[in-house]
Amino acid sequence: MAAASKADIIRAIFAAYHGRTIAKVVEDALTDDFRFTSPYDDSIDKATYFERCWKQQRLDRAARTRKRSSSRAMRPS
Repeated sequence: MAAASKADIIRAIFAAYHGRTIAKVVEDALTDDFRFTSPYDDSIDKATYFERCWKQQRLDRAARTRKRSSSRAMRPS
């Protein structure tokens, strides 16, 4: 399978943003040796980047999962 072009990766990220799956798409697009540097972070690894920078996205996803689970449990049989 051919590697995705930069344009394909960007399109996937924008589509994921609108579909609320952005963290997973971005995580898949980054290599395992990814490093992130900002005024607050000095060359942090991929796992740390997602923990610090995408924490709210993961919390939102967990909340949606809990909400779906509880709504299924409340359905009459």
